[in-house]
Amino acid sequence: MDNFSDIFGRRKYSYTAHSSYRDENGNPVERTPLTNPYNFDGYVEWDNPKLIKKANRENASSVYSDRMYQWDYAKAETTHEAAFGNRRQNGFGYNPEKTEKWLQLYNDNNSIQLYRIMKYCNQSSGYPCWRFDYIYTPKPETEK
Repeated sequence: MDNFSDIFGRRKYSYTAHSSYRDENGNPVERTPLTNPYNFDGYVEWDNPKLIKKANRENASSVYSDRMYQWDYAKAETTHEAAFGNRRQNGFGYNPEKTEKWLQLYNDNNSIQLYRIMKYCNQSSGYPCWRFDYIYTPKPETEK
């Protein structure tokens, strides 16, 4: 529990961390959107425990939503529109099924299976961004 005081040392109010904000290891996050709306720690919005067990180093990957736009803005917009019906990220979260479809379209790989969505705060701008963790089957390399 954190105690907050005014400049004279008088106790103003107390705050106990909101227990529903957890990191990917199940630990409560210190800086939540309630306490630090423009500088919060990443927390899990959705996960699939069955797929988490399948993930390993060889077939698991992660991508941040804002990086997808940075790497190829036009592709991110068009694939986002195909999956969600609009071209832009919203600040309210992502539907897992539609997000999985977006990742499949963006990466041209239908084997992608989403297993976790985490919400973060872009430390430089204060805007929300998301991390998508997924498993996939690598595409076979074509022979030259």
